[in-house]
Amino acid sequence: MTIIRTFKLYGHLIAGEEREGVRGALYNYVLAGNGLFIRAEREGLKVCFPVQNFEVKNLPDVSPSFEMQMERVPSLLVSEMISMARHWAREGREDLFHFIRERDAWEVHEPHQVRMGGSCRPLHDGPDSTHERAFIEAHSHHRMQAYFSSIDNADETGFRIYAVLGDIPREPKIRVRVGVYGNFWEIPAEWVFELPDGLSENNA
Repeated sequence: MTIIRTFKLYGHLIAGEEREGVRGALYNYVLAGNGLFIRAEREGLKVCFPVQNFEVKNLPDVSPSFEMQMERVPSLLVSEMISMARHWAREGREDLFHFIRERDAWEVHEPHQVRMGGSCRPLHDGPDSTHERAFIEAHSHHRMQAYFSSIDNADETGFRIYAVLGDIPREPKIRVRVGVYGNFWEIPAEWVFELPDGLSENNA
């Protein structure tokens, strides 16, 4: 007799009864008393956040959580990113950055890319590229505000941390979110980066 095992990319769990649910390979949805949550884990990062807010009686609540199991990106690298973004902001172009963890230290990479006024994309995204290995992906909006656009929502489909810079020539701002395969949760930038002088968080 042949046993066929079903491979599920995502699972469905009920808060308080997680052991009874079907677990997914990439992430799990958790139905709780305070809504529907997504829970995911990768090397160096564990997250749980709401994707729908509603009330379900007789189920326990779930609290959002963010656990980055390494130190924050140092301010020196953040300043380096801003300096590179400022160069392209003078031409009204966006700029893309990949933060990679190598040998217990952070590195920032400015990959070969296509830069335009309303978007930027890497030229290489294969298995050995910085795009594939990035733990954090950031991009700049040159003179525009720091916000996640509909283009960003469509492009940022992996499981990693995403950041966007804006107002580069004047007073640089930053916004940060966790992305889990098209589901997003905005978090304080200081959870991920040491913010240098002159860079503030855009909470709008």
